[in-house]
Amino acid sequence: MVGARIIGVYGVRVALLALMASCALPAAAAARRVEVGLESQAYPTGVIGAASVRLPVAGRHRIGFRAGYNRARRSDNGEHDDERGGGPGIGAAYRFGLRPEARGLFFGARVDLWWLEIDWTDDPGLTTEVRGSTDILVLQPTGEVGWRFTFGSEMRWAVEPSVALGAEINVRTEGEDVGEGAILLGGVAVTYRF
Repeated sequence: MVGARIIGVYGVRVALLALMASCALPAAAAARRVEVGLESQAYPTGVIGAASVRLPVAGRHRIGFRAGYNRARRSDNGEHDDERGGGPGIGAAYRFGLRPEARGLFFGARVDLWWLEIDWTDDPGLTTEVRGSTDILVLQPTGEVGWRFTFGSEMRWAVEPSVALGAEINVRTEGEDVGEGAILLGGVAVTYRF
């Protein structure tokens, strides 16, 4: 399968990201500041669901890592008359909160990699209908702004609505070209601090 070759090419980078996260987790866990959570982001042609781990690095600064699934339903917003599919991905993020308690307004940047398989159709329902499939590696850098609400015992729970703006860049394509470009995402995350 073509997708397996794409994952193999980038497997070393994925392993390095996992290694970086595993090195930081014990120190943060000892300080009882690791946050784990679930997050969802929606964009006009898809939805992302992910599990995340976040670590405070200094005062108002946090880094995070996530793994999830990106489901795309681009219809005719891509290179073909109908594009749909999805696949797994990983990401890393940085956030800066305006308040030291990590509550309130925050700004951030995120970079995700998605291994997507997109099934496409041209001229659907006509005698000239053509179908195909494309495996892509998508780089998705975004900038985000949001608000962090904390609650519960010792303020361990948090809900974070956010808006992100960035780009979907097909860095590797196996098959015909499929859609890419600017992306606007609205999301929410729920986290628990240990």
